[in-house]
Amino acid sequence: MRLNIRRPLFAVCLLLAGMLAVYTLLLPPNLPSYEEWNGREVVATGDVSRKEYRTSYGEKKVYLYLSNCSVIFTPERSPDYPEIKLKKIMVLLEQGQIEPAVGGTVCLRGKLESFEKAANPGEFDSHLYYGTLGISMGLKEGRVLWESEEHSILGEALWQLRCAASNKLDAILCEQDASVMKTMLLGDKETLDNELKEIFQSSGIAHILAVSGLHISLIGLGVYKLLRRLHLPVVACAPLCILVILGYGILTGAGVSSIRAVGMFILRMLAEALGRTYDLQTALGLLLLLMAAGQPLYFYQSGFLLSFASLLGIGCLFPALERGRREKPRYRQGAARRWHNLLQHIRKSLWAGLSVTLATMPIQLWYYYEIPMYSVLINLLVIPLMTVLMYCGAGLLLIPGGIWSLTGASVVHAILNFYQGLAQVSGDLPGSRQILGRPQVWQVIVYIGLLAAIVLLQKKVGRCWRLGLVAAAVLLLTVRVGGGFQVTFLDVGQGDCICVELENGANYLIDAGSSSKGNVGKYQIAPFLKHQGITYLDGIFITHPDEDHCNGLAGLLEAGYAGRTRRLILPDVADQVQEKGYLEILSLAADYEIPVSYLSAGMRWQEGDAEFVCLHPPEGYTGADTNACSTVLYVKQEAFSMLLTGDVEDEGESLLTAQLKEQGIRDVTVLKVAHHGSKYSTTDSFLNVLDPQIAVISCGKGNSYGHPHNETLARLSGEGAVILATPDYGAITIKAGEKIKVYRYRSLLEESK
Repeated sequence: MRLNIRRPLFAVCLLLAGMLAVYTLLLPPNLPSYEEWNGREVVATGDVSRKEYRTSYGEKKVYLYLSNCSVIFTPERSPDYPEIKLKKIMVLLEQGQIEPAVGGTVCLRGKLESFEKAANPGEFDSHLYYGTLGISMGLKEGRVLWESEEHSILGEALWQLRCAASNKLDAILCEQDASVMKTMLLGDKETLDNELKEIFQSSGIAHILAVSGLHISLIGLGVYKLLRRLHLPVVACAPLCILVILGYGILTGAGVSSIRAVGMFILRMLAEALGRTYDLQTALGLLLLLMAAGQPLYFYQSGFLLSFASLLGIGCLFPALERGRREKPRYRQGAARRWHNLLQHIRKSLWAGLSVTLATMPIQLWYYYEIPMYSVLINLLVIPLMTVLMYCGAGLLLIPGGIWSLTGASVVHAILNFYQGLAQVSGDLPGSRQILGRPQVWQVIVYIGLLAAIVLLQKKVGRCWRLGLVAAAVLLLTVRVGGGFQVTFLDVGQGDCICVELENGANYLIDAGSSSKGNVGKYQIAPFLKHQGITYLDGIFITHPDEDHCNGLAGLLEAGYAGRTRRLILPDVADQVQEKGYLEILSLAADYEIPVSYLSAGMRWQEGDAEFVCLHPPEGYTGADTNACSTVLYVKQEAFSMLLTGDVEDEGESLLTAQLKEQGIRDVTVLKVAHHGSKYSTTDSFLNVLDPQIAVISCGKGNSYGHPHNETLARLSGEGAVILATPDYGAITIKAGEKIKVYRYRSLLEESK
């Protein structure tokens, strides 16, 4: 079967970019982390390439992005360290420091801060993200030692223009509207309300917030048409528009989507000036190859992949899916013709939206693990209003105040309110978000292959066959095969969180808290659950109400698991020991209408082939403290057994040891070491009964408690247990089957490199 390649340059660029992507993803670079130097004082010199304002707790903070940097450790601290040359670093200035001008050279003293690596599946990897941007490290408490008099007049002027535009939007619009318009027009995301951003993301319209092709096209083509109306020749209009859009791209921060859009707009203007036909696919392929060759790590960045995939969907998949539909010619006039044209436009918009969704689906699932089901329909209403919104926003900035400011602000407010209401309504609809988890690599490869076949064979196969291939591709990408029994001990710092996934599809969470990481429910636990494709939690056990075991619960429920949690399970203790934390958990459950159950020693139940037994505390227990009241669970799946101990110690551990002997429980496969490895728990008498093969310790790296204690480690080693600690390995996953398999998250990442 012969394939007719109509766009050879596009095909070559796509092939070369694909080869580069495979090479990059199979052999990812080993980015330096500088983690061991955290908090060290350094002197850094570099050129100010960009500035940024961020607001934290009501305080405005100034960030500098330096390029061509040299970093030297201060002599009094580290005399033996050499000078380090880096491409880029990010600096947080100390309050009250004078801001250096853009384009100038500056020397600063500050404390080194490395970017945090992901420690759990699904967790955002700051280290990799900033690595894709070429930024090697951060500095905090930056103090300017000296700066050069020379700077970039244009760069500083664009920065001042951005600040003036931001202030004007603040003056004209209400706070929320101003934050959205600053994000859309200026690329300033720092003032955007997080809740509003999440509403837009969950409904599938967050793309309107990024300065991308839609924004660049509206502004660039608007300027071009205006200049043409003034009867300027094309050869004059094109360079002027290119200069305007280049300046706008720099002003908005030059994100990857913006760079792609600016590059394609430049090619379009060059085509106009040369009298040639602009071809979307060829321009897209050329920009893809150029950007990827300049920074191969872009293949790890979701924004880069989504930006190009969405246009590939429009340029390649949309014509293939729509091809072959023929209408019988009919004579129409007047209202009938207008209705026909409207329906045709809606039909094409639906196919275009579906094409973008299909093209971006593997990226959406790989990075975000869920799909907004109504995004195609919502965007039918959102995108047409973007032209009005963008031009009104630009008018507010360009036209002096007066009646126009009032009118423009009213239009902006009405459209943004409509967007927000539409997003909220869609979020309340049944099945609005489908959590499907991260697909396997082979699923993504086969899915892309099927979509490519649809495009390449569009002339050879009929419409029904093409739609059948689409259905097969989507089914293959979204189907999830059960992974059997597995338990994951998440790295939440100084705290506990354990996820148990059973063969029958049931999922349980044991604890959800940390005293060293902020909002672990939102940033570590919920992303992990979504990564695993866990739609519902059959139960959340809170072993005891200490902060490091339960303070992530609220964040987890707010992140979408309130309506996806079937039961909350607490230890059955006496009323007099139900402290503030215990009552707060009950109040939280009542707020979200989650049923609460209570566990006490002797209770047991079966979930498929897995058996759960509660060993502690006794019913109505009045322990000396909350740790002694911890729920202790014994889980058995065929030959595999596991004991989850919470923070039980002292009196509680003595009662537990007696229960173990009474129940005849010995020789467990996995022991979750109590109280993060405290020396007051996991005694010799306790270990003599259990004789664990694997001991898992969850604690924070370099914590102030000294966990895990050397005495505890010595006792575990004396029993011959393999010790696995989350600060060393990140999340630890143990799969039970014919053989016990242990996966260490950080080790897996290192092996992939």
